[in-house]
Amino acid sequence: MRSFVFVVMLASCGGSSYDSVRAGSIATGQTREQVRTTMGAPDHMAKTMDDPTCVEAWSYGTEPRTFVVDFDARGHVCGVVLPK
Repeated sequence: MRSFVFVVMLASCGGSSYDSVRAGSIATGQTREQVRTTMGAPDHMAKTMDDPTCVEAWSYGTEPRTFVVDFDARGHVCGVVLPK
């Protein structure tokens, strides 16, 4: 049991990953709560000013495999960026 806990701790220290199947199910119009239920808590959250429609970005994973979900002012998904 201890070795399993040790492995999990190492994995979380090295940057999180995300489930690409679940990420592919995120769609425009979903709420923050729906995204959090599907993906869990984001690794990073930021307010954005690049686009007047999308004002907040949540990211999952680490470079170069970062999945980003953009939200509008009402808290609905207005964009999704899957890593290449």
